[in-house]
Amino acid sequence: MKRHRDYTFRFTAQATRPAQLRPQIVLVGSPPHELWSAIVDVGPKRQSYAGRMKITEPVNVDAELVIHMGGRLQETVPVTICLDDVALEDPESVPSNMEAVLPLVRVNQLGYIPAFSKLATIKSTSATPLDWELTDDSGSRLAFGRSKVFGEDGDAGELVHQVDFSKFTQPAKTLRLRVGGGNEVIHSIFDWMFTENSNMTPLRSSTNSGAA
Repeated sequence: MKRHRDYTFRFTAQATRPAQLRPQIVLVGSPPHELWSAIVDVGPKRQSYAGRMKITEPVNVDAELVIHMGGRLQETVPVTICLDDVALEDPESVPSNMEAVLPLVRVNQLGYIPAFSKLATIKSTSATPLDWELTDDSGSRLAFGRSKVFGEDGDAGELVHQVDFSKFTQPAKTLRLRVGGGNEVIHSIFDWMFTENSNMTPLRSSTNSGAA
């Protein structure tokens, strides 16, 4: 957030019985410093709410949006409160086109561990497997195979394939995975013992895509 900017906060809500919510924007700190707040009455009927605010104080640290409910805001319990379409908008900001910048080949941007599984997600509508190859910086082929048709990734709203290149187990850097017309650099494949956090136990990770 920035000083002297106007913001719009909007959301939809409903509750099983009359209740109150307290949306609040605070500067992160100990204690947090409030920039804005409001009391909102909600009830069994689903309604949309919107409010505008102008930030007049300096914003030198991170800010966060908090929505308080229950406690002193709720006279009778139990109650179920449903929130949806929560958005904090800056009319002066220029929205980015995420669809245009996402690569076709999505890899773990932090890298991979040699002995662990190594998966990549490929955006593709092809109903048949795609050829893939893993190359080093000079273009030499290190591994190759065929993708697995995963189908629809409900979380991402895309049709995707999955590439498993776990058979490549040598520590390396600046590798490139080529598949289905897309091409993405894998930043590093590293040996856990060489990392700064060598006293930690590595975890098998899951990506934000259901395919990987």
